[in-house]
Order: sequence, then structure tokens, then C-alpha cells
Amino acid sequence: MLGLLVPIGAGKSSLLRTLVTFQQADFGPAMLGDLDVLKDKAEVEKIRQNLLSEGKTGKYLNYLLKK
Repeated sequence: MLGLLVPIGAGKSSLLRTLVTFQQADFGPAMLGDLDVLKDKAEVEKIRQNLLSEGKTGKYLNYLLKK
């Protein structure tokens, strides 16, 4: 289980939306393991779709956390 304990408006939702390619980062790098989320968006989306289409939401979250 993961918990992000930061104040309201600190960017928790924005961080997660960026890591799963739902939005672009405003600036700076966004890495998911060895993948640059901004440059390798198609690969990140492919990983997300493969895991989520199989009903493996937990495995996708674990993938995010292991990297």
C-alpha cells in the first residue's frame, strides 16, 4: 500500500495522472523505471493498457512502485 501524505494542492493527483500518461508534465522529467514518460509515452500506455485490460490494476500499481 502506498500513501502520499502531503497537503491539499501539492500535486498528488497530477503526479499519478502524469505517470499513467493522462496528462503531460509541466516541466522536468517524469521517469517510470527506465522509461521517460514524456518521450516513451506509447510504451508506457502499452504497459498500462495490457495490465488494465486484464483486470490487473494492482499489478499495474506494483509495476509503478517497483520502478
